[in-house]
Amino acid sequence: MKRRDLFEQFKTGVLAFAFLSSGCATTMQMSSEELKRATPNEGIVVGSIQIKGGGDILGRKKWELVAESIKGASLASLLPSGSDYAIQASRGEEEEVFVVRMPAGDYGFWMLYQPGFSSFTAKTNIQFKVQPGKTIYIGRIAIEFPPGLLTAFTRFQVRVEDAKASALDVGRKKYGLSGDDVTTDLMTVR
Repeated sequence: MKRRDLFEQFKTGVLAFAFLSSGCATTMQMSSEELKRATPNEGIVVGSIQIKGGGDILGRKKWELVAESIKGASLASLLPSGSDYAIQASRGEEEEVFVVRMPAGDYGFWMLYQPGFSSFTAKTNIQFKVQPGKTIYIGRIAIEFPPGLLTAFTRFQVRVEDAKASALDVGRKKYGLSGDDVTTDLMTVR
């Protein structure tokens, strides 16, 4: 294994530790009351995540995907700011829909991790925009692991799919989302 690969894994581990120890992530599943309190500089984001494949020797299924505002390329932007957003999903189960209000700006899902004693952590780069005063559908993140047991170096596939109808249906029923005037602006995997 190359020295650069080891450094990247070490850096990811340090970032994951800093995030996990901060415990400051905001859930991406908000109540209708929380959604109604949007300010003029905030937008509503609707999306979902679905995780398939792989197995865990401990039988765990729960995962968390973390998003953060993209602030630029400074060294400080590599560390969690304490204003992270997180969505939980379980491997092998139905898609998990999220509806959240966020300040306008550019965001990226930057880390996928499995909480627990022996955490699996991987960097991701899935970007999306939040527009002030608008409700935006950003797509379904489909994460697929290969068959077999997951290890620290397991590669996985990430796709963005358009599942707007089902996400809005769940958003209306579960979060009281008004389905009127929802713009589609799908995330980009980089």
